[in-house]
Amino acid sequence: MSAKEGWVYLLREKDFLSGEIGRYLKIGLTERDVDVRVKEHQTGNARQVISVYEKHVPLMSAMENHLHHVYSSDRIYGEWFDLDDDRIENDLIPTIERLAIEQAETKGHQATAAELKKKHDNGTVRNPTPAETALHEAYLAAKHAHTLAKARHAIDDAKVRALIGASERIQDVVLVKSKPQAKLFNKTTFLADLSEAERAMCHATVTEFKAGSPKFVGVKTLKKLDAALDAEKKAAEKAIAPPSLTNIGGGEAARTTEAERAHAAYLASRKAVREAEWDAERHAAALAVAIGEAREISGVMSWVREDVTTENKWSADLAKQHFPEKYEAHRLERPDTVEVKIAEGHAY
Repeated sequence: MSAKEGWVYLLREKDFLSGEIGRYLKIGLTERDVDVRVKEHQTGNARQVISVYEKHVPLMSAMENHLHHVYSSDRIYGEWFDLDDDRIENDLIPTIERLAIEQAETKGHQATAAELKKKHDNGTVRNPTPAETALHEAYLAAKHAHTLAKARHAIDDAKVRALIGASERIQDVVLVKSKPQAKLFNKTTFLADLSEAERAMCHATVTEFKAGSPKFVGVKTLKKLDAALDAEKKAAEKAIAPPSLTNIGGGEAARTTEAERAHAAYLASRKAVREAEWDAERHAAALAVAIGEAREISGVMSWVREDVTTENKWSADLAKQHFPEKYEAHRLERPDTVEVKIAEGHAY
């Protein structure tokens, strides 16, 4: 996601004749002055667009994305939400103010971590400071909360998908769409089509600088955290009959009370996923800065950044360079697949 700073704004609409303020609130972003964006929204609008609140934030896109997830249950359509003045004043605006402070710190940590990722670690292993131990505990709490929240959301997701049946859509809830697939390169048949000498031309011994992501000690799987929830998630996903291209043209199913309840649960569970994900992201960034150029903080984390030599490594670039026509001949067309789009708001 973009690291650009910019404005997050809240807009309402006011009836020109009656003066009545509409119930819906737009949560948007812009790099330009908010006044310019308001004028753009005003064009063609029969109601007066009013800015309720504006905040310049360090990570504009991340802020908007966070708010759109956290307030999913209040989302009507697009960037418009059903939030009254009390919730705006006592919930939404304080959330933006808090996140802006957290973003400022985290953006600095992410920038430092990006520079550290370009450098070789120095191979040292050290013990953690009390502050690093506390930060590690906070990271694990957030990471595990995220794992649990994702599992609950996956169950809610599966329950919506299970209602699709043979239909193409459920009105304002879920839609099955065709999705083209890129060509698939078949490496096995390509190599079989080459002589031994030609195959050697597609391989090389290379030394590369590799810096993966930091690895944190103590991260548990869903099964370790909650075996019952893990089993429930697997059962819910297994029970789904995956939609296919035959769903396209299958018509629109009625939006039943069951579908609305399943959709409401799906939207509600997005909040916990995003909140825990953000906490894990910011704690991970702080720990990446803490480790610096060391390789390991005992009992907390490791971050290996070193040169790695690989003998006889396959290279797609060399294969395309030496045998472009054969390479292309082994890129195979694939039939369209389908994707399921669950509505991110409830326009009903």
